[in-house]
Amino acid sequence: MPSNTPHPVRPEDLSTLISSSDPQISPPGDRVLYTRKHIDRDPKGHSAIWIAQRGKTWACRSFTAGGKDRMPRWAPDGRSAVFVRGSKEGDQLWTIDADGGEASQLTRLPQGSIAEVAWSPRGNRLAISFRSTSDDRTKAAADIRKESKASDPPFVTEDLWYRLDGDGYFGDARYQLLLVDAQIGRTRTIWKRDTLGWFTFDWSPNGRRIALTTNTRRDAIV
Repeated sequence: MPSNTPHPVRPEDLSTLISSSDPQISPPGDRVLYTRKHIDRDPKGHSAIWIAQRGKTWACRSFTAGGKDRMPRWAPDGRSAVFVRGSKEGDQLWTIDADGGEASQLTRLPQGSIAEVAWSPRGNRLAISFRSTSDDRTKAAADIRKESKASDPPFVTEDLWYRLDGDGYFGDARYQLLLVDAQIGRTRTIWKRDTLGWFTFDWSPNGRRIALTTNTRRDAIV
């Protein structure tokens, strides 16, 4: 066990560090969802959604326990929230009641990663930036190679942006903008022309349009 006596930072001290990020205030303003992360036994970290609720004092407690949960977003009516749950099969959107309980999986996306989530003003849809994993880099493809004792294929790319620290290798795959039905999880791609690798977006106040900042140049650089 790490000692309470002051000492230089040691490797075992990393397991005691806890970070909190991405606070999201509920529409009524009485609750805050946030991502709480620590190292635990997984070198990539253990993350869960926590909630701070206002009473006589602010009380904090665990809200989800998936181990790879992040990016909580309140529904406009404050009755529920969505969050991103990661796994070896990729990211998916999950929903949970504002008072807690069992979370339910909303999307059935192919293996990939979600970078951002935004509710429409009416709460009937969500916009997400999603990057699918190349077919030869999915877990299913890796399992087939492992079973047949085949080696991983090389990365072949003509693009400067094929990997990033903290993101790993993604090759030519790029984030796209998807709309998600908030009730049944059906998705539809509405933008896929970004070449730099990331973009920002936001809903119009009436929920009829989405504005994007993106780069479509073939030679895009930061």
